[in-house]
Amino acid sequence: MTGSVTLRCGFRGVQNSGSGRSAPTDLARQVEGPAAPPQVCFEPDSDQCCARHQGLLYRFQSCNQGCFELRLLIAVFASLFWFGASSPVEAHSPYFGQSERIEHPKFGVVTLAVLFGDGIFFADPSQVVAFDSEGYLLAATPQSEALLIHCDGSVSPAYCRIYDELRGVILEPEYKQWAWGRKIEEEGRPPRDAYPEYMDIQYGFSERTATLYEKFTFELAGVRNSPLGSALSVLWWVLAWSLLARPAWRWKRNDWQLRALTVSSVISGFLGVLAFIGMSFLAAYGWLLSPYSFYLFLLAFVLGALIAAILTRPKAVVQRD
Repeated sequence: MTGSVTLRCGFRGVQNSGSGRSAPTDLARQVEGPAAPPQVCFEPDSDQCCARHQGLLYRFQSCNQGCFELRLLIAVFASLFWFGASSPVEAHSPYFGQSERIEHPKFGVVTLAVLFGDGIFFADPSQVVAFDSEGYLLAATPQSEALLIHCDGSVSPAYCRIYDELRGVILEPEYKQWAWGRKIEEEGRPPRDAYPEYMDIQYGFSERTATLYEKFTFELAGVRNSPLGSALSVLWWVLAWSLLARPAWRWKRNDWQLRALTVSSVISGFLGVLAFIGMSFLAAYGWLLSPYSFYLFLLAFVLGALIAAILTRPKAVVQRD
């Protein structure tokens, strides 16, 4: 844990025989650094005093950051091992996700629901199915791993759109193509054999490219539906980017010269790069388990980098009282 410490270097009232005046006793410099006992240095050459103690503080700070990055690196690779060892591989029954209910003049009460199958190691494949009040299939979209449903019931028949986050397309009902098919819902659940990846059924929907406005509204709806997940995604990349931002700021402070870097700074930067790579692998594995749109990923990735750059930007190390 790092904190703020004041290191004062100044003159101790050295007598000047030529002018009969003494150097000011209240001249001091403050140096911010990691938590350590405050030190006061009174020497005629205040610049040498501060330079020496700043070097000590920089070495202490580099060691402190290197230890932090080493601990984080161990935690990241331990998480990778834990995820790999505890990944669920048992099969499960199909299940419903988001659903919308509408009124149709011909089919009566119709439910549109996201039907999930079993992806075993990766994300569960899914498709949107439409079925009547008795659970009989009326239409089904192509398969995807990230689908959102939005219906406007103020018009008749209701205007519904399904957004495929991964492909950026809109799927719209073609009611003229709807027809009764197999049983797809029983007592609020899909039958045990209703896996989308095995049924291979798709009809009753047309496909088109989503407009920019539709992409924006659906992406915003996705954030609203999962505010905690969106915030954690940004926080994850803030932490990951801070591992690269810290050594980058130190390198910039040395005018981008490698020779000026200490061994501890190089080791700390190397550990930070390894931890960043490990966190990127964890993020990729999380995306494979629960895919989301490229736009949300790009937002979290860039926003995390900007916040990390601001939070890790070093403060001025020299101030005058």
